Amino acid sequence: MMEEMGLLIILCVCILSVLVLWMLWLITTEWRKGNIKKVTLIGFLLTIIMTFTGMLMAPHLQKSMQIARLQKNAKQGQAEAQFALGCAYLDGRDIAQSDASAFKWFLDAAKQDHVEAQFALGWMYDKGRGVTPNFEEAIKWYQEAAMQNHDSAFALLFKAADKGHANAQNLLGVMYGTGQGIALNYEKAVEWYRKAAEQDHTRAQRNLGIMYRDGMGVAQNNEKAAEWYQKAAERGDDMAQYELGYMYRDGLGVAKDLKQAREWFQKAAYQGYEKAKEALNRLPQQ
Repeated sequence: MMEEMGLLIILCVCILSVLVLWMLWLITTEWRKGNIKKVTLIGFLLTIIMTFTGMLMAPHLQKSMQIARLQKNAKQGQAEAQFALGCAYLDGRDIAQSDASAFKWFLDAAKQDHVEAQFALGWMYDKGRGVTPNFEEAIKWYQEAAMQNHDSAFALLFKAADKGHANAQNLLGVMYGTGQGIALNYEKAVEWYRKAAEQDHTRAQRNLGIMYRDGMGVAQNNEKAAEWYQKAAERGDDMAQYELGYMYRDGLGVAKDLKQAREWFQKAAYQGYEKAKEALNRLPQQ
């Protein structure tokens, strides 16, 4: 629609330009003939045409200048301008519609913690607009927005968790467990971690282990902590591997076993987990 309007305006300007040139030629011709009345009449008509042309072009030029200003500010890294430009591209407002361009500018703004851009980016991943549909990425960006108290993002995240999406369940657990974007509630955190952990979500298993270890939202229980760490560690979670090594080293929830401790520390260290490397260095030689 915007492209059609732009072409129509260009066509009108071309016609008016030809008309103005023709009238200027008439004015010159009649002036040479000494026909002052005709010169005055043509001049009056020319003034009306020029005024009409200005009125026709002014809104279009103003919008073009606004878009140009947005593009300049967006390229300079201003998150608000990046988000506004993304909206313009998404809606085809004063610029050619482009989902791919909208996605690019939303992403740039979202990376700067612009909450509305984070929500918009989640929506684009969710709907496959300008990018291959990816619900995991959608959930990730909905969480980022929800943690900044974006109600719509939280509602979508909660809806996904309620439908059994393990990653959304774990992310809700993180939000409840840290008080980011929602009131701190360790019991709710445990509830959502458990739902995800029972679906073999690795990070949720590790997080549930932490809750049992520290007695947050649940009775402190080292045996349960070790059990959930074990599940996550076997699935390759480096932090869980380190925590499990720590529990074997000190005999917390499991029988003390330095050999097992070393093995789990080594697995975590191999993945670059710094605390595991330090723990290995301090571990007594057998």
